Amino acid sequence: MIVCKFGGKATTTQQSLTNILKLKEQNDDRVIFVFSAIGKLNDKDIKLTDLLIEYDKRYKKGKNADLIYDKIIQKFNFLQNLTKTKFKIINEIKKSFIKYKKIKDKNFLISRGEYFTAKIMSHFLNIKFIPAEKCIFFNKNLLNYKKIQKKLKFYLKKYKKIVVPGFYCLTDNKKIKLFSRGGGDVTGAIIAKALNFSVYENWTDVVGVKEINPNLYKNAKQIEQMSYSDMFLMSCYDAKVIHKDCSKLLKCSNTLLKLKSICDIYASPTYISSKNVKNCSFVVYKKRKDDYLVLVKCNNCLPIIKKFKDKIFFQKKQILKLILKPKCFKKDIIDLYEKLLIEKKSQMC
Repeated sequence: MIVCKFGGKATTTQQSLTNILKLKEQNDDRVIFVFSAIGKLNDKDIKLTDLLIEYDKRYKKGKNADLIYDKIIQKFNFLQNLTKTKFKIINEIKKSFIKYKKIKDKNFLISRGEYFTAKIMSHFLNIKFIPAEKCIFFNKNLLNYKKIQKKLKFYLKKYKKIVVPGFYCLTDNKKIKLFSRGGGDVTGAIIAKALNFSVYENWTDVVGVKEINPNLYKNAKQIEQMSYSDMFLMSCYDAKVIHKDCSKLLKCSNTLLKLKSICDIYASPTYISSKNVKNCSFVVYKKRKDDYLVLVKCNNCLPIIKKFKDKIFFQKKQILKLILKPKCFKKDIIDLYEKLLIEKKSQMC
């Protein structure tokens, strides 16, 4: 069985919606569909989650939040128009804001982004909507996998396929708990682990994981296969393709994670599993106050060591850590990656 998680970008274009329908129809093993809140329509747009956060801030400070509210409603109207769904969701959204004003629960308000996005998508896909508060549970600060499994199995037996909002769960005291930003990915991983699904497909707006940030190196190579340990390492730096907690949750599982692009559903994904992958190489970094911390993984680090020995402060097996100064950062990190590419090419010959 397969759980599919769709990022915010997946609900912003007609092409993405068409692709989601294709995915549903192509494979009956795709039985659970997880959705993030509506994303940005363009670079100047604001994510739905950020609008909800801003509304909470303004309301609690006694400031006028009507303009933010209007933008939130516009987001949902946009998705309803795009999906051509006709049920009266705006009335439900208004009721949720009335409830928020009574309970003043920030987590409840922010979770409505995923809740109503998933509800619209459930009507679009003609699949039963199951709120996360009915199937994803926390008990004493731990995920209650036994209860999660029981509920999900019940709903799947009854409805065959279900749509679930990502990013949040229900605690044992009946409160909404949010995962950290990007937590829709975590919902997908929780479901895959609870049900021991063979595949977790994570659909984003990029094709797989690159060996280096493509904003730094335009022709960065895609990683074909990698381990959950390597993915966790990368996600602790600048590789934010998927939430780092996914790797923690799935590292001892039999689930194969596929990182795929909703913009091109036939493009080759990056495959991530619990198996150790020997030929996985990458360059990642963290911007710090006065410098950049760079981590390199490669089979043979000797060429890099020779070139950058004065910048290396950690070396262990296939891992190097370096400190690069801002002035030469871009030049140095590109040089690093090109040395890595040369080394990989020499090993193939």
